[in-house]
Amino acid sequence: MIRALALVALAAAALTGCIKTDTKAVLEKDGSGTITYESAYKLEAVESARTRIEDMRAQAEEAGRGAGQTDQAVEQFDKFLKGFEPEAVSADLKARGYEVVSTTPFEAEGYKGVKVEAKFTDISTILQKERDARDAERAKAEAERAAAGEGQGEGRNRRRGMGGMGRMGGMTAQLQPTPTMVQGFEVTPDPKVGKAVLMAPASGRMGGMTGGGRGGAGGGGRGGMGGNMGMEDYRRTLRIKFPGKIVEAQNCRKEDDHTVSMSVKGSDMTPDEDGELSGIMKEGVSVTFEVPEGCKIQFIDPNAKKAPKEGEAPKEGEPTEGEPRRRRGDLRGGG
Repeated sequence: MIRALALVALAAAALTGCIKTDTKAVLEKDGSGTITYESAYKLEAVESARTRIEDMRAQAEEAGRGAGQTDQAVEQFDKFLKGFEPEAVSADLKARGYEVVSTTPFEAEGYKGVKVEAKFTDISTILQKERDARDAERAKAEAERAAAGEGQGEGRNRRRGMGGMGRMGGMTAQLQPTPTMVQGFEVTPDPKVGKAVLMAPASGRMGGMTGGGRGGAGGGGRGGMGGNMGMEDYRRTLRIKFPGKIVEAQNCRKEDDHTVSMSVKGSDMTPDEDGELSGIMKEGVSVTFEVPEGCKIQFIDPNAKKAPKEGEAPKEGEPTEGEPRRRRGDLRGGG
């Protein structure tokens, strides 16, 4: 059973490790902007992982075990590959609030992907839609994990295996070829300075996906599945221009007064022998910048509690994010 459950984590790690993205974005003070990017996956890596999963499925069937988990892993692969089709990319971007200018498929040097040009009128609306989508994906994964746990017992190893399943839902939601240029905007102690989170701290969760850290999928700690889940092909680069002068750049490079760039590779996402993550994963990537007059970008207080949904009671002491959301003009006391 554990072997089958680990297939789901294997699929997630394989998809993560074969992606490269190159994104360039320009953000205006009214919340509008443009984004261009290339996103592609390595053909050899995807096909190799699919073959391994199909082989393990055949072994499970020969042994008289069910193939439900392998079916789920294959389904994730198919969903992943379909996500690179121009029609799917356009539909996803439009659903997130972008206006698509062009989507062009390409295949070169062993990679297959899509080149995209798009623009947007309100980054705050886009971020809210992305938060809602992540919340829905997370809730779905938790529900599936709970349902599977009820049907398969609560042994320690099984719980670890199902943990890999739950994480995959959230992970694959981030693997589609429509990368997020900014994960959120936050207030700072200085009302004239805002913070842009380009990549939130991982808080150790990557250990489970790569299998190199403690508590990995299927119980794989040191010497688990990490050796089989290469991240060496993963690349993510981002260059973004902000509407205000940059004050400080954390774990990214300041190109000029308004522009920063960042580069993340597979080794940055792989825990060391003790399960520790690299600095860029533990600390995240962020930028603080001066907020110009008339700025309409919404900055949130990450320490504020989110208002409970209708019919739900507030949970005492539970840290949440995203509420209250206020425009920077409000924090300045007007404007």
